[in-house]
Amino acid sequence: MTTKERMALLREWEAQFRLIDEAWTSLEKLFRGLDCDSQIGKAMWDTFSKYTKAMSSQIGDSGEWLDWYCWENDMGLRMMEAKASSWKKMRKIVNLEDLCRLIESDISC
Repeated sequence: MTTKERMALLREWEAQFRLIDEAWTSLEKLFRGLDCDSQIGKAMWDTFSKYTKAMSSQIGDSGEWLDWYCWENDMGLRMMEAKASSWKKMRKIVNLEDLCRLIESDISC
């Protein structure tokens, strides 16, 4: 898989997250609070989690970086650092390009 192909898939994945997150926010307002463990929450977020795992497999993300980027790094907003096994130093992962480099560096090892 080329970097261009991988980036296209990462952009689709991020767009799907944004759609679900916006829908979730609307539902929270409509129902005046909503729990992620509710039936609706599980239907939305468990499906996205399974999609993330499938996407990880498709793009060669053996380090579960997509999951980390989404939940721990808040889709890059936390500007957390990570290190591919081939890198000497930690690097900030703030966007999909950084995430793609991280995944590809682990693949090439």
